[in-house]
Amino acid sequence: MLTKSPIKQRLLFASVLAVCAISTACLILIPGQIRAKHFAALVLTSDSLRVALSGLQQNGKFTNIESGICHVYGITNRYSVSGIFYECALAADAWDYRDRSNLLAITTNGVVLFIDKHGAVLMNTRKVNVADRLPGY
Repeated sequence: MLTKSPIKQRLLFASVLAVCAISTACLILIPGQIRAKHFAALVLTSDSLRVALSGLQQNGKFTNIESGICHVYGITNRYSVSGIFYECALAADAWDYRDRSNLLAITTNGVVLFIDKHGAVLMNTRKVNVADRLPGY
């Protein structure tokens, strides 16, 4: 029967403990990093829409300032949220969001909407946190 030396047993225990600690840290930290990346893309896209709307209202034209993150274009769709109709002026797509629509729209009066296959979700509310309304944040 082979007996392991106490030093080898301690090294094995320390290695197993280190692997467990690293695995636990990854399981806790990586989802938070992914949510932070998605939220940052949402904020940059929303800001791009606000800047583009400002340019459109002042000069009659707009610029896509975050072309690496989103594509801003003009739309004229109307959406109803809680019985109020919102007319869109601009929309941005291709921002980093998974498993749902990737469309944000800004209305003629500056309200930002998240558009998915079920309709529009109002993003400009301070009563409810955006993170509570959209999965993945």
